[in-house]
Amino acid sequence: MPGHTAHKEVPAKRNLVIRPIQANLTIDDNLIGKMDAYCKFKCGHHKAKSEVCKDAGKYPFWNTVLTLATKDELYAECHVKNKKLGGLYGRTIATCKIPLREVGPVIGSEGHITQWFEVHQNMKPVGRILLDISYDTVDQVPLKNTSIDPHIPHGQLPSNTSADPNAQHFMK
Repeated sequence: MPGHTAHKEVPAKRNLVIRPIQANLTIDDNLIGKMDAYCKFKCGHHKAKSEVCKDAGKYPFWNTVLTLATKDELYAECHVKNKKLGGLYGRTIATCKIPLREVGPVIGSEGHITQWFEVHQNMKPVGRILLDISYDTVDQVPLKNTSIDPHIPHGQLPSNTSADPNAQHFMK
């Protein structure tokens, strides 16, 4: 039709809210002492990182809520890093891909999961990480790297998760 232009549908802008809770790793790459672990997440071109869990070794836990802008990405990346090694940015000790369709199957829908994800080093499993992941609309998002949900006391898991019994004694 002359003079008629089709409108493209623009993907909904949402924020991915990630709360790393704890990790159970089979490796600690420090020769002396225990590693200082933190998480770095990437979704599209957006990145965020957690605080460092000092001297955590194989069982780090975090108290951070991270937000990443997203449109229609299918995956987010998680890198568990050791701040003590690898210079300014630390050395990556484990990685995983997070399938975002498990969080919100349809763009624009609200979604939420708390789940263990297997992490790898050089394509070999080296443990797992417990993540609480949800979507918020752009105008309802907390500031990047804000404190943890006050309704869940530090060291306690949300009621809809099952903690790894081997790591429970590390949560205080």
